[in-house]
Amino acid sequence: MHTNVHAIVLSSKPYKEGDKFLSLFTLELGRLNAVAAGARKSQARLGAATEPGAESQFRLWVKDVHSVARITGGGTLRPLGLKTRHWARMNSVSFLCEWTHRMTAERQPLPEKYTLLQKALGALAAEDPALVRTAFLFQFFEHAGYNADPDEFGGIVHSDTIRELLDYDFATPPPSCPSPADLAVWEKTLIDTAAPLLQHPLKTHRHKTSMENFLVKATA
Repeated sequence: MHTNVHAIVLSSKPYKEGDKFLSLFTLELGRLNAVAAGARKSQARLGAATEPGAESQFRLWVKDVHSVARITGGGTLRPLGLKTRHWARMNSVSFLCEWTHRMTAERQPLPEKYTLLQKALGALAAEDPALVRTAFLFQFFEHAGYNADPDEFGGIVHSDTIRELLDYDFATPPPSCPSPADLAVWEKTLIDTAAPLLQHPLKTHRHKTSMENFLVKATA
């Protein structure tokens, strides 16, 4: 059957000659895989719409719940739109998409998580990437039914701070904006908490750590 969906592109890989194999997080159908024919060719109509982090509207041909969908039309609703190719912002886009892909079951519509990812990706053009990432993780856990316990953070996170991060709208920074060092510790703690579900490390988090270590050595 044909269906129209709003989708955020979580990942994109080369497929056959000139095609892309996509992981999409759709508002209507949840996470699914799809093929975009010809999307890797020069001047492809769906080129920008199939880039990771882009929010697009697609017309899909979905044979059944077990098959890979095929994109038969569509276009970009919101391109990535970063004002700079700053590595921390680009890495954060990849991190949010990889996290959503790894922590979201297939074919289960989750509109609250779709809206969360939509807001977080939109905020990366202007907001602090570390703040966006950490707030995203706190809010993602809340949507999944997990309540953050201050005791899990060794007492360094006050319950009021957690509430501010949970209430953060990705536009106005929290009243008591945490330091970069605190945000890094909290992000790692949240990722470690999800380790049994992730099963293997997040590539984007490992890349971030490697780049940070490289920059420290380069400026030493």
